[in-house]
Amino acid sequence: MSVKKFKDARSPVLKVAVDRPAIDIAIRNDSRHCLIAEAIKLAYPKFTHISVDLQTIRFSDPEKKIFGTSI
Repeated sequence: MSVKKFKDARSPVLKVAVDRPAIDIAIRNDSRHCLIAEAIKLAYPKFTHISVDLQTIRFSDPEKKIFGTSI
């Protein structure tokens, strides 16, 4: 998977596949273990503190020292 920055975007754009492993480990109504959060964890294992709500997706990337990014 790749992380891209679009010209007008203020945050990185992630592409993830929501497949069976993410579905199997997801927990409904839990922002740290929902389907999207689990798909991000599987696609980008280096990201930490992944949280998803209705308007934002937040994560930290310790390698690039990006903390609290929202998409």
